[in-house]
Amino acid sequence: MSSGLVSANRLEEALRSCPAGVRLGEYLVQSGDVNEEALYQALSVQQSLPLERLEPSEVDENVSRALPRRVMREWQVLPFRAAGGTLLVASPEIPTDEMQATLRGFTRLTLRFRLITPGNFRRLEHAVRALH
Repeated sequence: MSSGLVSANRLEEALRSCPAGVRLGEYLVQSGDVNEEALYQALSVQQSLPLERLEPSEVDENVSRALPRRVMREWQVLPFRAAGGTLLVASPEIPTDEMQATLRGFTRLTLRFRLITPGNFRRLEHAVRALH
């Protein structure tokens, strides 16, 4: 974490104590060393991926149905806006090639990703479920 969110000593300690299967960033958030917003700001810069904080009112109800629910759950993605041949997709996950290929199988629109925190994603997911 070259962003300076945690000291080098704490990072080394976290690397040693982080349980198998838990991502380092998640571990640092759980342990209180970093807050979710700061972690995702650093990820945004590192990955050159815009970070947004979306409100449920910003999610177009029709667009939120652009992908099958199972795909949205599996990949932790939420389509929230479409314009000019582009589908904007929010996710707390960095989009992998596999994720993008899977999602392209369901739309002809160009995919553009926006990074959101896991907390923001949970709130949006809950609001969208209530709409459907």
